[in-house]
Amino acid sequence: MIRLITCFVLLMVFLPCNVFAQEDKYAKYAAPDFIEKFSKNFIGHCVQTMPRVDKVESAARVFEWRELNGDMAKILAPQDPSSWFKAWLIEIEPKFSVMLGVSIVETENPPVAVCSIANPYAPSKKVLATLRKYLTFPQSPIADDSSGGQRMRIWKYDELVVGSLIVMTDSTKLNEAGTNLTVIVPRYAK
Repeated sequence: MIRLITCFVLLMVFLPCNVFAQEDKYAKYAAPDFIEKFSKNFIGHCVQTMPRVDKVESAARVFEWRELNGDMAKILAPQDPSSWFKAWLIEIEPKFSVMLGVSIVETENPPVAVCSIANPYAPSKKVLATLRKYLTFPQSPIADDSSGGQRMRIWKYDELVVGSLIVMTDSTKLNEAGTNLTVIVPRYAK
């Protein structure tokens, strides 16, 4: 579980890292069923609920997600200690968990709501193809940056709220699996 926690990334708010080797025993995470569940959890808990972080909190209570506290939460803490955030470990099925975190960043203008979901074994190429089955966003990202072995792509997603972004961070440059999906939504939205 510590490996999973240390690999969680929330763009612009949390430290990115994913340096763990993919082992054959994690091949199930490349299965279409896993990729579908991972992608749908992002769409359902992040894309369709932002900027209403209270909806994510309600889902956490209803589905009894394990809230991360103490040192686990510090790993996910925003750079600005005054920013509100919460994070959970979600067991989608036995022995398959993902991290989900939400934050409100008031220092941005306008303030933004951030929601991310991550798994250190999810193959980004397949996840992106699955997302495109359900979401309409441009083929070409507005930013595509690689540094430190990680690749970060950012797409405008104005179908949600004008000014929204979808971000995918992965470690394909290190030949590693792992995908972090983030949606960033201006808080002026209702």
